[in-house]
Amino acid sequence: MAALRAARANQIVIDERQLTKSINARDVREAYDEFRQRAESKKLDGMPDADLFIQTDETSERRARELLDLGEAALERLFGTELKIDISVVTAQSTSSAKLRVTEAAVRRVAAATGLVGLGVETLEDFVAQRIATEYQLLLLRFLDTDVLPDPALTIEVRPSGRSLRVSRAQIFR
Repeated sequence: MAALRAARANQIVIDERQLTKSINARDVREAYDEFRQRAESKKLDGMPDADLFIQTDETSERRARELLDLGEAALERLFGTELKIDISVVTAQSTSSAKLRVTEAAVRRVAAATGLVGLGVETLEDFVAQRIATEYQLLLLRFLDTDVLPDPALTIEVRPSGRSLRVSRAQIFR
């Protein structure tokens, strides 16, 4: 579990050996369960406003670090630097997926920054989801000009309405 914690974008890596430390399936399940508990938790105190979890079959630490940095930059472009964000990349997985949980504060931040404050909650969420899908596609294209995920579907959970939106390749850039 320590290897996953040390590789997160917002933390300082003290011992670089932790980046190459082998982790087992139990460590990955614990990290995923921890993310799921945070995503399903109704208590948002201390929780990130945007929480991105990417599972990939990629095995290179250098490429995983690059993906982590690209994810952090994308979330900062979307939500600014004032909100709390968390990104986790789990490598060497048999399946690839991505999930982003967005709080009401993040949706309000985007609405205020774009001047869309008066719109309804679902309209704002749709707008934010569209921006997220665009940033996600750009992240994948920037990641050495390849798609890191065979099917780059992204699940976006938006807290204000509780909706879960799935963005697939066919829906991106429409």
